[in-house]
Amino acid sequence: TIRLGVSETDHSQTANVDDAFDVTAALNYTTGAFSFGVQKKVHNEGESATDATVDAVWYKDTAIGVAYAVNDNLSISYNIYESYKHDNSGTAVEQESTAINVGYSVGGMTIGFQEAETDGDNYTANSTDDTRTLGVSVAF
Repeated sequence: TIRLGVSETDHSQTANVDDAFDVTAALNYTTGAFSFGVQKKVHNEGESATDATVDAVWYKDTAIGVAYAVNDNLSISYNIYESYKHDNSGTAVEQESTAINVGYSVGGMTIGFQEAETDGDNYTANSTDDTRTLGVSVAF
């Protein structure tokens, strides 16, 4: 499956400023119990002033994932999300997150666990964040 998307937001009535916009392309492929996906995205936050020293903040993102359905109830996935932020400060920091997910469904209940690690957390150099998330949802 190929997906493409574009959006534009005119958030300023000032002439000669960049509008906010997003462009994304994704490719998903499933064969048997395996699913693969990759997505590329650009997000420009636009400008609200014509000041030449102020450049719009924009992000360039890549997401890659692979999932395996062990059976009808249990699935495991691994994901990588890289995001590069550009702003007018002259410094650009890449944020990279990796995650392993396990999901188990029985009846109307789903239990999910995620172990994730982020380098360049909040686009800050030499910053990391490790998280563990346990989720339980029940359908009535």
